[in-house]
Amino acid sequence: MPPVDGAYVINLGQMMQVLSNGQFSATEHRVINRYGADRYSIPMFVNPSYDIVIKPIVGEPPADFKPFVSGEYQANVYRSIYPHKKLAA
Repeated sequence: MPPVDGAYVINLGQMMQVLSNGQFSATEHRVINRYGADRYSIPMFVNPSYDIVIKPIVGEPPADFKPFVSGEYQANVYRSIYPHKKLAA
């Protein structure tokens, strides 16, 4: 999709996809400027507290869905991104 002048792009992560029961889709993170014009990015990451259970807050979740703990999920994400680092289990 071509850029829309004056518009903001907001990328949502996997937790928002789960919380919305799939109404919003997670966006794969990548920064590629294919248009040659200046581009500005202001990242802001917001995560719930470590012990918060993540589950859909709207609609009925699929039968195979299992709620998960926010901090455990985030730690596993970091382990997959930085496999060479020693992160606490």
